[in-house]
Amino acid sequence: MNTFLRLFTYIKQQVAQRITTRSLFIVVLFMAGLVPDKVVGEGSDELCAMLNGETHLYLCNDFITNCNQNRSHFAVYGCNVEDRLNFVIQSSSEIVYFGLNWQNYGGNFDNVVFRVKNNLGVPVFPETNIPSSGIGYIGTLSAARNGPNQIVGTGGYDAFEITNLPPGTYYIEFDGRRLGNPNYKDSWRMKYIDLTVLNTSTNLVEPGRLFSKGWQFIESQPNQFSWYTNSSTFYIYSTDQIITSVTFDEMEGRAWLMFCNATGCANTGNFTQDRKSLYQEQAYVPEYNIFLNEPDADLFPPASTLGEIIGVPWGDPFCDDGSILFHVEVDKAGNAEVNLTFPSPYVSINIPMAVVAGENLILWDGNDGMGNPIPNNIIVTFFVTYINGLTHLPLYDIEANDNGFRIELVAPASPDAPIVFWDDSNIPGGTTNFTGCNSTPPNNGCHVFGYGDQNTINTWWWTSFQSTEDAYITEIRRPQLMVFNQVPPQEYCAGSNGNAFSVAQDLNTDVYHWNYTGTGATITPNVSSPWQVTVNFAAGATNGFLEVYGTNANCTDPGPTAQLAITIIPVATANAGSDASVCAGSGYTMTDASSTGLPPYFWTTATPDPGGSWSPNNTVLLPTYTPGPTAIANESIVLSLTAFSSAPCEAAATDLMTLSIEPAPTADAGSYSTLNVCENGSFSLDGATTNNSSSVQWSTSGDGVFVPDEFTIQPSYEPGVADAAAGTVTLTLTAHGDGACTIDAQDFIALTIDPLPTADAGTYADNTVCETGTF
Repeated sequence: MNTFLRLFTYIKQQVAQRITTRSLFIVVLFMAGLVPDKVVGEGSDELCAMLNGETHLYLCNDFITNCNQNRSHFAVYGCNVEDRLNFVIQSSSEIVYFGLNWQNYGGNFDNVVFRVKNNLGVPVFPETNIPSSGIGYIGTLSAARNGPNQIVGTGGYDAFEITNLPPGTYYIEFDGRRLGNPNYKDSWRMKYIDLTVLNTSTNLVEPGRLFSKGWQFIESQPNQFSWYTNSSTFYIYSTDQIITSVTFDEMEGRAWLMFCNATGCANTGNFTQDRKSLYQEQAYVPEYNIFLNEPDADLFPPASTLGEIIGVPWGDPFCDDGSILFHVEVDKAGNAEVNLTFPSPYVSINIPMAVVAGENLILWDGNDGMGNPIPNNIIVTFFVTYINGLTHLPLYDIEANDNGFRIELVAPASPDAPIVFWDDSNIPGGTTNFTGCNSTPPNNGCHVFGYGDQNTINTWWWTSFQSTEDAYITEIRRPQLMVFNQVPPQEYCAGSNGNAFSVAQDLNTDVYHWNYTGTGATITPNVSSPWQVTVNFAAGATNGFLEVYGTNANCTDPGPTAQLAITIIPVATANAGSDASVCAGSGYTMTDASSTGLPPYFWTTATPDPGGSWSPNNTVLLPTYTPGPTAIANESIVLSLTAFSSAPCEAAATDLMTLSIEPAPTADAGSYSTLNVCENGSFSLDGATTNNSSSVQWSTSGDGVFVPDEFTIQPSYEPGVADAAAGTVTLTLTAHGDGACTIDAQDFIALTIDPLPTADAGTYADNTVCETGTF
């Protein structure tokens, strides 16, 4: 745009637009020989500020795929409140004139319908087709600029009319229709639109009534390979009633989206991130009303003065999380920032907040600009800035902005010009400006870029600000939960010394308090680095938790207690069992041996014992040992048990027991020159002997008796009747063992029982004989 046209645009913005009605009353401005500019309603006249080319409203009724692009649902049926195309009525004596023209773009609709509703969603103008001629049809841009013929007489268009509307906000919405396909969704453009509010009491047209929070536009094309640009002016009404204007200077938008708010591309509370432009992403956070003309001051009153900070802001710190609640008092609504700086390496941070008249509480979470917690006892430098008219302008899918924006303060009057900033660091090749740019004419426009395609490019400004002097406050934060550098599970040997433990240093802790919940631990802190300790575990130490918590002088409550589980691997113990005795020739099982070690164990003899043996082997805890001849001859042997601690502990334990070896009993029934006895006789067992026995006992296989008794070592045996009848008898001598020898020894002899001699004189028939005879 040449310099003259820029000047024309600037002057045009400043001219109040008021006209009379129902008689041809036209305000004509002659500027440097230009054709008179007829100013009537609002719409295409303001949008099409270029001498060549047009800017149209761009609509999409596809709520599923958004017309296969990142398109909003601006001004369509069922759109959100922030997408509505609104106008305001102040008096029931006002008449609304409007006309429309639509054109397919991307879609293939047969017609487009519209309706007008009040802010409760109740229709005040029924659904109507946008005509292709006659009443309500705008055929040319010139007709849209001239306005309703009901006002201008000729040269405009014959407008729809709505009368007797109660004061309030209304919105007009549109929908595309395709015959035979009621579910067809796509995009189209509202080629021309004009809405004129006429006050019949004053016969004046009332501009500054048409607005939206989120506009969507598309430029016309001279051919399929190029696009016209936009040089429109829009008026932004912030929540603190500051009115600023933005004028585009041949901006190449093509199809683009515009909204304004107090935060930027998002409203997460992270001021630094929210204000950054977004790469290959559509942001949409509409908040402020955006007008095509300066907002009607009766309905949207501008602030009469700029706000100020009252008194000295102060902060209330909290130990629990390190946050500080700042108290800031201002005399009117606006935006404030608490600016905090810290010693290196911490990064400064700004905490923004919309404020109201009176005291406001602004919470800082205790973290620096990179999200790192500020430690206890750090001196924080802060000052508060009160901002008037903070406005962010995110624009989506702007191809290029070669001449920058012009941002001007419209109301209230102030010697301060709006200062413009941007942060395109997310965009490859993007620029930043944190010092501020003044674009008020005759200065050049601010924020030139050529990288807006499919990106959301944000620009922000404010009209004035006030900052307090630097103040200082001490950050207080109670100690945090310690983090051990040792990773569970942790195992240590009983009896081990110098075991090192540590936690990550907590910058909020002045004193570290260490404790062990088990027994047998001695903790020695490192004097210069008290977050490090060494621990000695006694031989009898038990499992437990190594604990640590912190305290500092600023906060009464201690920090939470961190715990590290400790498993103590006990020193192996060996108990070979009580001294015992075993009978020679028998094995002894170590029934009362015990150990805290783990297999294998090791049994051995203290002195060599050839022929001695272990069963099943000498590596089990309770084996059986059978003494060899040497041990038997020595009548005892010392046995040794060695037990080993679990890895990685290397300690071993040994215990001894003495195994006494008792000789086994022996029995000898005796050796005799003859083993015969008369059946009525007595056989003396005077050759019988026993050894190592506690008692003896004779037994017989027959029915004879031992004299004096069977418990006498050398009794006599008198055969019985059965013995005599049998002719033989076995006599057994049993020697009962003593002590460990529980197995009896036996020996026997076999006696032959001789019968008594017999005589038979014979049997005769006559036992008599003569005295002189023979028999």
